[in-house]
Amino acid sequence: MKLEDALGILLDEKKNVEIIENLFIEAVKDLIKDEIKKRIREVMEDNPRIKKEIENAINMYAECKVKEAYALAKIMKCGLKVGLSTLPERVRREMQEEISKIIEEGLSEILPP
Repeated sequence: MKLEDALGILLDEKKNVEIIENLFIEAVKDLIKDEIKKRIREVMEDNPRIKKEIENAINMYAECKVKEAYALAKIMKCGLKVGLSTLPERVRREMQEEISKIIEEGLSEILPP
């Protein structure tokens, strides 16, 4: 057996060991998360006040995420305006038409008819 072949086999085995090791680590992380969720649920069942506080916090978090997405959309809109304003008129019109089509298609996929 050539040295190159032996090294190739060793490298392949090392990759396989790393893949198995990573899978094991991820599985253990999932088990830990499941245990934490279980304990949180137990506390929530035992204490309605804490359950309500957690529900309120989750709602606040979700609302903030929506506001964050809205702010990012506004920033993108401003960036688009600035970018378009730097283009020659003919190119600007073409880009505006294309962007309008893309937005309309995206909205039609998201919003109900």
